Amino acid sequence: MSYEALERRLLVSYVNPMNTSSKCSRCGSRLKDNSGRIMRCSRCGFTGDRAVIACINLFHRYLRCRVLGGASELLQAQ
Repeated sequence: MSYEALERRLLVSYVNPMNTSSKCSRCGSRLKDNSGRIMRCSRCGFTGDRAVIACINLFHRYLRCRVLGGASELLQAQ
């Protein structure tokens, strides 16, 4: 996907995906794995699909790095 973005001269940013599907998007606590696609937070009650939760957390991580200017989690393509 990144090569297509680079062909169109779009900025490509890489975000570390580690633990994005197992962390609650609402309160940040660890989600319970019920051996399925649906994850539930025991702390705040948030429920969602594992892939959707990962996408939300990746987006939040990207925004946090862009606003704070951190480069530890966000690497820009050359």
